[in-house]
Amino acid sequence: MKHHFNLSIAIIVSSVLLVYACKKDDDALCDNPTNVECPNYDPCHGGPINKADFTISTRVSTWEGWQFFADTMFGPDFPILYFDALYPGQVTSHTWYLGSQIIDEASFVRNFANEPYPSNIMVSHVVTYDELDPCKPNDTGHDSVAVTFRLVGSYFEFASIGTFRGRHNGSEEYEWSVYPINENGDTAYSVYETVDFRYVNFHNTGEVADYFTHYPTNKKVSVGGASSGSGDPRGIYLVNNSGEIIFDYWYILQGNDFQFNGIKIN
Repeated sequence: MKHHFNLSIAIIVSSVLLVYACKKDDDALCDNPTNVECPNYDPCHGGPINKADFTISTRVSTWEGWQFFADTMFGPDFPILYFDALYPGQVTSHTWYLGSQIIDEASFVRNFANEPYPSNIMVSHVVTYDELDPCKPNDTGHDSVAVTFRLVGSYFEFASIGTFRGRHNGSEEYEWSVYPINENGDTAYSVYETVDFRYVNFHNTGEVADYFTHYPTNKKVSVGGASSGSGDPRGIYLVNNSGEIIFDYWYILQGNDFQFNGIKIN
C-alpha cells in the first residue's frame, strides 16, 4: 500500500511540474507588450497618445470608389481638404485655429482653391478631456497639436513624381517615369501650367503615354486610364518617406494584375 501511495504522489508531482514547465514555455513564447495575456504586458507601451492628433486628407476617385488620402502636401487639383480629429470619442471639446478662423467641431472641411500655390499654412488643434491618462505624468486634461501643411507650387515637390527603378511580378529591372506637362507637351514646373501627366516606359513597354488618368497627390496616387491606346493601368501606388514604391495595378494590354516594387531614383 505504501508503495502505491508513493507512486501516486510521484505522478501528481510530475504532473504539476509538467504543467508549470509548459506554462513557462507559453510565457516565454508570449512576448508582446501590447497583449494583456503576456507576462511583459505594458499598458503604456509606445507612450501615451496625444488626443489632439488629427489628419488632413483629400478625397480622391479610385477604381475602388472614393477614398481619403491623408497627407501634409496638396496641389490645386484637390483643393478641398478634410480635417479630422483621431480621438473624438475620448475628448470633451475641440478648438481649431486656422488663420483667423476658430472651429469647435471634431471635423471640418475647407476649400483652398483661392489660396496661392505655393503656401505654407499652420493649423492647430486643442482638446480637453475628463478622463486623465495614467500613462501621462502630470496630465492636466489638455492636449494640443500644430501642423504646417503645404500647398505646393510645383508637382515635382510630390514624392509620387519622378523616376522609379524596380520590377513587376519578377520581371527584369527597369526604370519608368511620370512628370507633369503643359499644354505644349513640355515639362511643367508650376502647378498653374500643368494640364496633364506623362508616363515614360511604364510597365517596361517603351511607350511615352499622355493618356493615363493620373490624380496628382503626394505619396498615394490613384491612376486610371482611357479605354484606347496600348494599355490602361488602373490602380494605386504608394511612395514612402524612403522613396520605396509599391504599385498594384491591372493592365489591359496583359489582362492581368501586377505589382511593381522599387525605389525612387530622382
